[in-house]
Amino acid sequence: MNSMESGQIVKKFLEAGYQLDKKVLEFFQKNPETVDKILAKLKNINFYTPVLTYNILEGLIEKEELKVEIVKRSEEKKQFTAKDCLNYFISRYEKIRKILEEKVDLVNLISINKIPERIKNFSLIVLVREKNGNYIIAEDLTGSSKIFFENIPEYDLVVPDDVIGIVCEKNGAIYAKKIIWPDIPLRKEISKTKDEIFCLFISDLHMDSGEFKKENLEKFFEYIKKFDEKKLIIFILGDISSNGEDIEKFVAQLPNCKKYFIKGEIDGNMKNYVEVLEDPSIIKIADTVLFLTHGSVFDNYKKIWGMNAENVLLNLLKKRHLNPNFDFSKKIYDEDPYFLDIIPDILVSGHLHEPGIINYKGTTIIVNGSFITKPIFWLINLQTRESIKIDLT
Repeated sequence: MNSMESGQIVKKFLEAGYQLDKKVLEFFQKNPETVDKILAKLKNINFYTPVLTYNILEGLIEKEELKVEIVKRSEEKKQFTAKDCLNYFISRYEKIRKILEEKVDLVNLISINKIPERIKNFSLIVLVREKNGNYIIAEDLTGSSKIFFENIPEYDLVVPDDVIGIVCEKNGAIYAKKIIWPDIPLRKEISKTKDEIFCLFISDLHMDSGEFKKENLEKFFEYIKKFDEKKLIIFILGDISSNGEDIEKFVAQLPNCKKYFIKGEIDGNMKNYVEVLEDPSIIKIADTVLFLTHGSVFDNYKKIWGMNAENVLLNLLKKRHLNPNFDFSKKIYDEDPYFLDIIPDILVSGHLHEPGIINYKGTTIIVNGSFITKPIFWLINLQTRESIKIDLT
């Protein structure tokens, strides 16, 4: 039963001897597949009430166990060659090019090796090989070219290895007139869960630091006591302590709920009291997608752009890649975990110690504070998508 008019719902329950209050009817209108299941359960209950209230309905609804699905892992290649690096960039270019090809602003789109001598206005989709002052060395799969940028503020956001669209004008040299980012689409509906689920994001306790304030941690434990453990998921995004015993003690004091841990740079080894995720990881709760990272990769962009942490993540989100300027001396992945082929509903980072939150086109961007700077963290109700600030100062 995929769809049902309110009159049909009311009739079915009247035939079974029940009237529906307004809230119950609204529930069935949103969840018509549950009508027959609830009617079957009503036949077996050992009491009778003429009016089916929402309180009674809640007792009849089967609550599914919270399921957290890992959608995308960060699987690191142990060994890689120069060819692997080349293929890594080619794959990135081709994926983002497909997104950019849909942009209406990229008129007269051509490849670099097909730029005619006499053409004046055209567009390119390129990978930024180098950035030098007011020009870049841009390349696609056919060749490379120098492109100059004058009086384009967004040029400050361009970094090497970006894949971008450029509206160009040729006047001897090639000049950029406009930068087109891949960006994320505007979503009309915000992803929400049917049931009430709270996601709590905590990180950067730095329990081994002389600046760590134990009283703030005590406030945190007191705060989370009020939540139903069955409705709570805690995500620990790293930099808890270099001492594994500190981490174990912290985890042991958390509620008996689902808990996931992404290690930061300082975190010591600990026993498996909690499920450890790779950094980064994309997970799904019902239909809500979360991108989770400790966030150390964002240091470079914060330094270059000189902006607050949540805007760093916002500008990377617009690139559809959260770490474009990649350092192959560190690691390479089987599949690029920072390319956003799956658009997150919620993007969360620790590490930056600068709490902030911003919403953009249906995506909520969250940056945690820390216990040695500003102990401000965030909780999201996935049923309403309400963001709740946890200020432990």
